[in-house]
Amino acid sequence: MALTMLAILATQACGASPGPCNPTPAPCHPILVVEVNDASRLPIPGAAVTVKAERGKEGKKRLTTGVDGLAQFCLAGGASYDVRVAVTGFKKRRVRSAPVPVSVHAPAVRIGLELEVAGPFETVE
Repeated sequence: MALTMLAILATQACGASPGPCNPTPAPCHPILVVEVNDASRLPIPGAAVTVKAERGKEGKKRLTTGVDGLAQFCLAGGASYDVRVAVTGFKKRRVRSAPVPVSVHAPAVRIGLELEVAGPFETVE
């Protein structure tokens, strides 16, 4: 009976998977923080932020900004990255060659981007 309870608890702890539990990924120290705001400096949540190393084998990484307008990336460092931001209703922005240091003890590189509203303006009265 005790062995059966132990098996049930182990199955629940592993998400009902009969195999071994997957280890929780180690938390990372964000070394590139992209801040996306509108012209009045209000944060823009839901913006798609993509970073790609200019050289090397590290592929593209994509995050969505939170309610604070931030996207925090954990990258290898020691490279320059292209940063692209896109969100509905605003013009796309791109930053080329944003340098990111190798040291995890260095403060995060912060890039602030102000997006312009896209399209013609029309006032309805």
